Amino acid sequence: CVLVLGMPRSGTSALTRCLNFVGMDLGSNLLSPAKMNAKGFWEHGDAVGINDRLLEALGLYWYDLGSLPDGWLTSAAADAARDEIRMIVKRDFDGVPLWGLKDPRLCRLAPLWIEVLQEMGIRVVSVFMIRSPMEVAESLSRFPDYRLAAPLSIPHGVLLWAQDLAESGGTAHSIPRVMVDYEHLLSEPVEVVSKIGDELGLVWPIPPVERGEAILAFLDVGMRTHRKSVSADQAPPLVMELVEACASIVHDASPAKWSQLTKISARVVEQLP
Repeated sequence: CVLVLGMPRSGTSALTRCLNFVGMDLGSNLLSPAKMNAKGFWEHGDAVGINDRLLEALGLYWYDLGSLPDGWLTSAAADAARDEIRMIVKRDFDGVPLWGLKDPRLCRLAPLWIEVLQEMGIRVVSVFMIRSPMEVAESLSRFPDYRLAAPLSIPHGVLLWAQDLAESGGTAHSIPRVMVDYEHLLSEPVEVVSKIGDELGLVWPIPPVERGEAILAFLDVGMRTHRKSVSADQAPPLVMELVEACASIVHDASPAKWSQLTKISARVVEQLP
């Protein structure tokens, strides 16, 4: 199972569809496209429901800043989610050799999914999708959640980017992982998909070069709606450290670079409310 990790508006939908083009099964119960993602979310509807209900039971929504409650993995809500996860995996992916899940909520809830999937004897790997936090925040501000009285502010979006990356980076270190930059995906998608397979030890059912035209047609210029880098005067120092650590990993995915990201992530999590 490939877990695609990244917060909303970071390019996870585009990446997930690209991996689907080369044979990664996503199941049949996918969320319908919407205004904010006209080309599809590529998210398993039941998985999203499980994650939403669990976060709500913990007193949180995807857009909230703040730590998950202590002991949440042993809570009654987590136990209920475990049962639901086993059910949909057995129902939709039993016997499927290569499948994946994408849901921004996995950034926070990946530990539960990894635990359950590994207990079921499923090999779990992850792909981190990285995009400039300023681009993500500006994109988020254009598509407010229906539960919000007003769109997320840019500072809120930037901190949310840091929180999601820190929590996913701090919990997925136990499984094989690769980091992908959104800019690189848009400019060299076949190369990126091939790199993901190589670094995670996956053999795509369909060679990426054979789906190059379809992937390029999907990733048209409309996929890039915001382009903005983040500077030191726009984000807290720890956010900038995360940005720099991610940029370093994209070019050199050595254990030392990942270890540095894990350390920075731990500091971010410590500072959450």
